[in-house]
Amino acid sequence: MSTFDRLPWRRMILVGLSVAITVFVIWGSWKTLDAKAYSGAAWREFVILGLAQGAILALIALGYTLVYGILRMINFAHGEVFMAGAFGSYFFADAYAKTGFLDRHPIPALFILFLTAIITSVGVAVLLERIAYRPLRNSPRLVPLITAIGASLFLQNTARGFFGTQTRGYTKPQVLSGDWTIFGIEIARIQVIVFVVSVVAMIVLQLFVSRTKTGKSMRAVAEDQEQQQTAGERRLNDRERRQQQRDDVEGPPRDAEEGREHPSRPGHEPGRQVRPPVFLNSTQW
Repeated sequence: MSTFDRLPWRRMILVGLSVAITVFVIWGSWKTLDAKAYSGAAWREFVILGLAQGAILALIALGYTLVYGILRMINFAHGEVFMAGAFGSYFFADAYAKTGFLDRHPIPALFILFLTAIITSVGVAVLLERIAYRPLRNSPRLVPLITAIGASLFLQNTARGFFGTQTRGYTKPQVLSGDWTIFGIEIARIQVIVFVVSVVAMIVLQLFVSRTKTGKSMRAVAEDQEQQQTAGERRLNDRERRQQQRDDVEGPPRDAEEGREHPSRPGHEPGRQVRPPVFLNSTQW
């Protein structure tokens, strides 16, 4: 193989594209600033709005990466799952706004709205995984990809049929109306809340993935799915073996001594001999 064939062409292309995009963004920004098409206040609004909207998109992107990292599947219906939660809580928000409950008791109302959106999104995601994705777990990667596109179109058209194509907006409670002055800059309260909640959610997700047992298991599966599946099967077999040895040491249950098999301990036979326990360590899995 020649030196020309050993060159890292893929990395070189990615680096070249990154440099070209960066140069283009800097050049476009400089030309826009030089033209003075927008005032300083307008640019400040752009930055604040970009941070608020970008925080929401970052949360959605984290969901994408978690699904792809564990299942190795691009879930095209991920955005529709968020859409279902938004529609689910919208009707509660609209009803609370019409009755005045949203302004009289904003904290309980917002808590109910958040809880409704979470439950709706989780329910749609679980049904989607059980019906569309789980039967295709061991299929070629192209099959779940096409299924995800179909699921996305199905959820989109279902929402269009139920709720129509018009744009809907949440009624803003009085407690979130107005601006806050932060470092001499007036920022809408709703944008501050969105940014703070998004950052807190990212921190909680980071702690969950890095500190909890479930999060560490998710990271292990993302690193090597086949190895972790094999390790899980070994642990399950070892647990069943130790349970069998424990039953042997304790002897057959009273029902088995009377000639009947115990419903909670199948496999016990009358007169079964008891063997001494065998202790296994982690190196004997």
